[in-house]
Amino acid sequence: MTATLLDSYSEANKDGQYELNADWNASHSALTHSFTTPNNGLSHLLSSLKLYLDLSAGSTYSLTAHIYSHTGTYGTSSEPDTLLASSDAVTSGLTGTFALTTFTFSLDQRIVLSPNTHYVLVVRRDSGDGTVRVGSDSSTPTHGGNVCTWDGAAWQVVADIDACFYVYGEEMGILIDSYSESNFATGDPIDDLHPSDTGNSAHGQALTTPATTYVLNKAVFYLKKSGSPTGNLTCQVFDSFTGTVGSTAYPNASAIAESDTVDSSSIGSADYELVTFTFSGANRITLSASTDYGFAVVAKTATIDGSNYILIGLDFSSPTHSGNGFLHQTGSWEYGAIDDIFYLFGEPTYALTITAVDHGSSDPAEGIHYYEVDESVEVTATPDSHYELDYWTLDDVEHEGSDSIIVTMDDDHTLTAVYVYIGKTLTITAVDHGSTNPAEGEHVYDQNEEAEVTAAPDEGYEFSYWRLDDDPYSTDNPVSVTMDDDHTLTVVYLKEEYTVIISASGTKGATDPVAGAETVEEDATLEVTATATASYTFNHWLYSGIIYNDNPVTVSGDVGKTYTLTPVYYHTQKLFNNAKAAFKRKFGASFEVTRKILELGDADTITGIPAITYTSTESINMIILPKGVSFAFTALGVYSQCSLTGYTDSNVAIFDIIEDSEGVEYRVLTVQSYGFSGVFFFNIVELEKMLGD
Repeated sequence: MTATLLDSYSEANKDGQYELNADWNASHSALTHSFTTPNNGLSHLLSSLKLYLDLSAGSTYSLTAHIYSHTGTYGTSSEPDTLLASSDAVTSGLTGTFALTTFTFSLDQRIVLSPNTHYVLVVRRDSGDGTVRVGSDSSTPTHGGNVCTWDGAAWQVVADIDACFYVYGEEMGILIDSYSESNFATGDPIDDLHPSDTGNSAHGQALTTPATTYVLNKAVFYLKKSGSPTGNLTCQVFDSFTGTVGSTAYPNASAIAESDTVDSSSIGSADYELVTFTFSGANRITLSASTDYGFAVVAKTATIDGSNYILIGLDFSSPTHSGNGFLHQTGSWEYGAIDDIFYLFGEPTYALTITAVDHGSSDPAEGIHYYEVDESVEVTATPDSHYELDYWTLDDVEHEGSDSIIVTMDDDHTLTAVYVYIGKTLTITAVDHGSTNPAEGEHVYDQNEEAEVTAAPDEGYEFSYWRLDDDPYSTDNPVSVTMDDDHTLTVVYLKEEYTVIISASGTKGATDPVAGAETVEEDATLEVTATATASYTFNHWLYSGIIYNDNPVTVSGDVGKTYTLTPVYYHTQKLFNNAKAAFKRKFGASFEVTRKILELGDADTITGIPAITYTSTESINMIILPKGVSFAFTALGVYSQCSLTGYTDSNVAIFDIIEDSEGVEYRVLTVQSYGFSGVFFFNIVELEKMLGD
């Protein structure tokens, strides 16, 4: 018997372990892993599985492996459902080093595993002391199945772990017909085989093949020995019957094929098991579709007596197979209202595997199709839109030609249709806030076809322009694109608003709203107020290059544009100190200067300016005004009253412009008083221009 690997997850992936440290039915006593049999149409007879195990020092153990049917969602929530088979116990062989440990399935536990079917393997510690560790991958599990653990009451899914395992089975072929051992009850009557005409020398099952032609491969019966029979058993095939298959049929002619022999002494006595009869050479006959056949186990050369014989598993109580059982006794065949437990496997005459490399389909469809020897099979390719068939490959050899090809089934063949793209793809994207027609995504057009696309902005947004292959393309909506190549078309939408960025003032002042970007809806305005801090005075606004003197200021803008609004302040203390220093340089160190700062729109009166005597300390009042601010004040004299108004007469008031280190301009008025004939009057003294600190 050659074992075939059905599914696995290599121990090379191990980076952790799960500990079995309790006896079965307690928490941490079992671990599961779901797996899938190959999708090749072939059934397998379960033979063994391997797990990557080690154990802690001084541990004792008795381990068994089990196969369950599957429930839940494969890969995320697989759980064991119904117990199908249990292995022989493993009680030795483990060491303190991880190694692959084999669990063997014997006798009636060698069940048939169907192709492309989910199952769940379970390893459990039935008894022992210490800890058995199961090698696992907990960091990057990639097997399609998943793990469960037993918490003492229920299975708990662990979706992010893979156990390291291997499952093996004997390849049987394609299942043609069967009557499962699940229909066998130990209380049913059983038949036995005797080689003499006084007993049963053969026991078999009639059936009708499905609507497919197969080459006979294997027949399996549910057998057990009693005592110590010797000699050989075979399986014979019949195709001629008396009666009706399904109720009263039994063979009425010689066998048309016979299996290789099975040594009766090799059959187990502890329990029933599935025993395989293999057909080889000329006995690998072709079973025609929808045809009646009979298969019988024959005690051909066995030495069997009343104490040494072969038992055949049957269903006496409620047979439901569409065929019927038959037996040979006292020199003749007869039917029975029974069903044998059996499996019949075959292989297709030849398999044609059809594949299509995307972008098309075929008739017959992709997949494996079975045909008789030398049958001619026509396969037709149907390309998807904007594709055409480029060529076929038959067993990796290219074949040019039309959309159809004829394959002669003189062997298994693989046929692949290869399609080539003949269209151009327009990939449409929208940068948020709208949609397009056709919708976002890939759209295929014929070579040089004109593709028209329409943009639809969301509410509160408007269409701006198109970009083609990342370059500005058009402001038309809809837009037309010539599909001379693959292109990417992107629509850009703008919100129906404009942005005002209020500049930060540092320690000079604050704004309301605070500094930052303000979005303003279409046709709306934004009001901003500036407030100077100590030692600073607000001067004016600069709105994207335009000066505004109002405070608060109200601004507006165009949709989609961004503006900058900057408050301008001046530093009063720094200006005064500079001016004072200038006076001292001009009139001598004995001058003392006092200041008066006029805020925007203020008026003030200066009184009591003392006379200047040139020999005593003289006092000068200085008025500092922001650029563009006019002033008026009244001077009181002994004989008359004079008034001076700034900006009215250059002969009356002389100004100088002072610019601080930050580029803010100011106007400075200086007033000097001195005595003449007891009359107090004013003279304007020009300040030298000062820059900087």
